[in-house]
Amino acid sequence: MQRGILTLLLSLAILIILPQCHALAGNSEPQLPENRDMVLDLEEDPASCIVAQSGSMVIFDFTVTCMLEDDTVDIWFDLGLPDGQEIGPYYMWWSVPITAGSTAYKHCLLYISPMCMPGVYTVYGRCGTHCTGQIEDEDSFTFEKLTGQLGNAMPGKVTQVPKAFSHSQGLIVTEGSSEPVMDLLGVFPQPCNPELNVEFSLAEQGQLEVSLFNLQGRRVLKHTITVAEPGDHSLILPTAEIPSGVYFLRLNANGTSIQRTVTIMK
Repeated sequence: MQRGILTLLLSLAILIILPQCHALAGNSEPQLPENRDMVLDLEEDPASCIVAQSGSMVIFDFTVTCMLEDDTVDIWFDLGLPDGQEIGPYYMWWSVPITAGSTAYKHCLLYISPMCMPGVYTVYGRCGTHCTGQIEDEDSFTFEKLTGQLGNAMPGKVTQVPKAFSHSQGLIVTEGSSEPVMDLLGVFPQPCNPELNVEFSLAEQGQLEVSLFNLQGRRVLKHTITVAEPGDHSLILPTAEIPSGVYFLRLNANGTSIQRTVTIMK
């Protein structure tokens, strides 16, 4: 009798637990934290979201705002293809320092060639910790590549993936919602050795700090201009003593920070 009751209770427990397990397994959407420190917004140009069969640019901007306290964040974009694949990242910025109340933003261009498959694409903007897959916030929009055929490109077949173009500006972080007072005009050559040329412009006078950081976040080079005048500037950084690798170039002036990835090769 006791064995029969025990078997019945065990069966009821299994019936209760199994639906909960199926519900958890089916929930594949990323769970965003309730009290998010970073808020990401995408704003697409509607006129660019219908791509002709001959190809064109998809244009969009993003902002990442630090809401609660000073933090560092990775910012990246992935692309969902019409056949369900997701590829990326297309743009990627590692360990961007953002103080509370500050905003990072970027103007982005995504080239859709005639050889890209027709259909609906999805651009996913994400911020968080890329290496662990932790997403602090995300936003998305869709665009459509019209059906057609050009040369050997058959509808529904991937012969080429979209290409991300870097705009003239690097990633800009500015205090509050104020307009940036600095623009990064050029960083060359890439890869560089024995020196790196940095061209930038300032809208107003101020102190400028230029730094190179390795992937571990350690500063390997620092150059400070105590009084930088408004206008266009060119700066040469010596890199002969720095080991080969990928580094982050960061410019800080008057409450604005710009970051760009550079490569040193011996």
